This record gives sequence, structure tokens and C-alpha cells, in this order.
Amino acid sequence: MKKSINIKSLILIGIIGVSAVLSSCVKQDFAEPDAITPSFTIPAGANLLTIQQLKARHTTPTSLDSIVDDVYIQGVVTGNDQFGNIYKTLYIQDSTSGIVLSLNKTSLFNEYKQGQRIYVKCKNLVLGSYGGTLQLGAIYMGGTGQLPEIAVANHLFKNGMPGAVPEPTHLRASADLAINLSKLVILDSCSFSEAGMPFVSDNLTTDRGLKLKDGTTITVRTSNYAAFKNSIIPAGKGTVIGLLGLYNGTYQLAIRNINDVYGFIPPIADASFVTDPLAWAAPNTWTTQNVTGTQVWAFDASYKMMKMSGYAGANYENEDWLISPSYSTINIPSAILSFDHAAKYGSPSTELHVMISTDYNGANFATATWAELTVPNWPSGADWTFIGSGDIDLSSYLNQANVRIAFKYTSTTSSGATWEIKALNIRR
Repeated sequence: MKKSINIKSLILIGIIGVSAVLSSCVKQDFAEPDAITPSFTIPAGANLLTIQQLKARHTTPTSLDSIVDDVYIQGVVTGNDQFGNIYKTLYIQDSTSGIVLSLNKTSLFNEYKQGQRIYVKCKNLVLGSYGGTLQLGAIYMGGTGQLPEIAVANHLFKNGMPGAVPEPTHLRASADLAINLSKLVILDSCSFSEAGMPFVSDNLTTDRGLKLKDGTTITVRTSNYAAFKNSIIPAGKGTVIGLLGLYNGTYQLAIRNINDVYGFIPPIADASFVTDPLAWAAPNTWTTQNVTGTQVWAFDASYKMMKMSGYAGANYENEDWLISPSYSTINIPSAILSFDHAAKYGSPSTELHVMISTDYNGANFATATWAELTVPNWPSGADWTFIGSGDIDLSSYLNQANVRIAFKYTSTTSSGATWEIKALNIRR
């Protein structure tokens, strides 16, 4: 008699057996292997120069200086192409200076991140000026060109993992510009000339003005490929970080990403005289008070400024006031007045005055209380050069619902200055 075989039992046994085999082959979870930390040592016989020592070899602005000896520099990456405002370029710096590396390679940020320390083999490279900024690269059509991509790995060597980016150097005045080329710099208490505009217009690389603390203006140059090109330029004063360059006599700042622009506090009021302030509709109406004389404050449409002079073929006695609309300083931490002004002839620092009131209501001029503000910087009276007034602290006038600023002009029959005012604002 044949024995019957239970097919279902055989299938069950097979499944159990396979499960046992599979269970015995289950892989354990293992930690990922440690990342390999790049390391580089300068070859025997080679010399390490500081970036400043290398740049010192370039003594003639129009020359190309070929590097024929076996020298290296090392520095930390301060700028790359991650956000589109830098193209085929790396900025590196050490404790002595910064330099631009011109490389015919894109997506550099994938390999050379900010904070990455690198060594650069300089032999067979050239130093040359591009518009006034020194670059390290290769010869191209008689000038400094980009190092071919195939050669980049033979000249750039990473050492260690990316770390901290060097602290930016404070740049506050025109004297700080030339000595900080190609370095990461920081500008505090600076302001944009085109606040309210995007960084880029018409999808073309765009220059915008940026005023330093001392009134010097430099250019912020933004590529139409920058990730932040459509961001709106903030008003007021704040902080900007960027990489400083020079092109044909104009200092330029390259912002790496939008986070390099921060801390901007909008002005309480924009009274920059971009149009006739006397024609502004309420509440932004400036008014005048003619106390003595026939000469009065007037708006110069060509130069976008207010102007007053007691001279009309001869000096005349005058007292004329230009008075702001009412500003509120309630619930703000601070208020600072500043403006640009020029004055020629006369004695500006004694004949011209900036006043403030908290009880002038537009009709009680004769009885209102006016106090004179201290202006740090007065024009000499020798020429028409505009200078910044300096910051005028209004902290004594906070928590007031009705603050008015006035420009009081005086002249005599023997002395009469011409006073011009523009770019006025009150910022927090």
C-alpha cells in the first residue's frame, strides 16, 4: 500500500526551513565608517609663504608675475559659489591677507566649503591684477585667467575638515579699504542708497550703493544668478558682511548670501528730499517760518536738496526756519538724526542751527519751546563739499508723541552762508 503524503505539511516545513535560513542571514546594524579627514603636508624642499608675502611679489600693477619656485600658501575659504553671487572663484585668507583664486570650475562649494583650510601650490601659476584686485590663476590671452579644471586638483589641497570662517574685519572708513582687499569684511551702521529696490534689476548684474559709517560710499555688486537677487534691500542702518574687491578704481563688495545682510532698523521717517518736501501731503509736510528777511528756504530739484542763502548780490539779514512734520518716538528704543550738508561762505557753525521741539503744534511758533541740538560735523565754509552731520542722539526726546526737527538759518548784512541739506533721516 502506498503511503499518502500530506502536501500541506511539506509546504509548511519548507517555509519554516527557509525562514530559519533567512533568520540566520539577517545583517546586524553597523555604524557608518568614519569620514576620511583630508591631510596635507608640504613636500620637502618647498617653502610656505603667507598670502601677504606672495602678494608682495606683485610690484607692478600691469605686470604678470609667474611663480617659478616651489612655494605654497595656505588659507581658509571665506567665499565660494554656493549661492550664485561668486563664479569660478574661491576667496581664501590667512592672518596676513586675502587673495582670489581664479578657477575654471563650477560647483566649487561641494568640495571647498567655507571654513575649509587649503594649501595652494603656486609653482607655474601667475599673479596678476584684474581691475585692481590681485588674483592667482593661469595665463590667458596675455592676462590672468582661470586655472583649467583638470589642473585644480594638482594645485589645491585640503587639510582637515571645514571649521570656522575667520572673523570678518571691521570696515568703517575709507582708510580701511585698500588694506583689506580680498578679505571678508563687516560694515556696521551702514545704509543702502537704493533701499526698497531688489538687489538685482532687469535680471542683469546690478550695482547698488552702500554708505559706510564715515559717509564713504562703495558698490555692492550682485549677480543675476545670485540666489537672493530678488530680495528687497532694507532701509535704515544695519550690518553687511561681504568680500571686498576693487574694479577700475571702485571698491566693490560681494555678499555671499542674504544672511550677510542683517540688523537693519528702518528710519522713523524718510525726509531725504527726493521730492519737494514743501509739497508733500500731510502728515509728511515740511513747513517754513520766515522771521526776518526776504530770502527763504527752497527746494533744488536738480540736486534733490533744500537750500537757503542770505546772499542775493549782497548779504542780507535773515532768520528762516525749515520745520519737519511731527514724528512719534513712543515705544522705540532709540532715535538718531543724521543728514548730509554743505555750506559755503560765512561762519556755518555759528550762523546755522538744528533745533528740536516737542510742543510745536504748527501754529504756535512764537511760543513753542525749541532746544538746539549739537551737530558733530559742520562744513568749513570753504567749498561746496557735502559732509555727514554725524549721529545726533535724540534719546532725550523718546516717548514723545510730537517731535519736530527744524533747520534754523541766520545771516547778517556782513556775513551770509549758503546752506544745503540732503539725505536726512531719523532712524531707530
